[in-house]
Amino acid sequence: MAQVDDLSEGIAAALPDGADYRPGTNGAQFSPQGGARLSLRGLETLAKLLLGDGRVGDVRLLAPESMTELRRPAWIYDADAANIEGYDGTLHIYATGPRIITGTTEGDRLFAGDTRRWIGHFGEAYGLLAGVWVHPESGDGVVFAVTGTAFDPYALDDGRSALVPIEAKILEQLGKLLDVPTYPTATRSATE
Repeated sequence: MAQVDDLSEGIAAALPDGADYRPGTNGAQFSPQGGARLSLRGLETLAKLLLGDGRVGDVRLLAPESMTELRRPAWIYDADAANIEGYDGTLHIYATGPRIITGTTEGDRLFAGDTRRWIGHFGEAYGLLAGVWVHPESGDGVVFAVTGTAFDPYALDDGRSALVPIEAKILEQLGKLLDVPTYPTATRSATE
């Protein structure tokens, strides 16, 4: 459902009265984690960059060495070492840039029954739920964004996925387009 800001009482102040902030000093304070603000077209370009090993069309944006580094695991979950960040066993690898969904356990899959490794990231900020995920070997990719829903996006949790329920439903439909089995089972951290 389309929504617009209510400006009937004028434009709201960007900062509350008494806020300790000088414009231009720290814009990241108001940005999503990592500072990335992308449109769906921008997420599509990011997917093409990840699928193209640093190229988008005929333009090389990142060197192959940079892409290798971007995909390099920076942290790997180790249940025996109890290295903390396993999110109940659903998160197994952080790369130096994106997340990697390994497909090795039911809880660490983008789609149930899909054991492929996906590279990408979920996004959440200021009412936005989004994601960009690619499977470089097959060339498959999914991009989605939800903003301003007419209902509580956290409602309707059926317990099948650790994702926000509306994300699970969107990924279920995208998975059908890719011909992968049923619902998503990936997880997001509380801070993403």
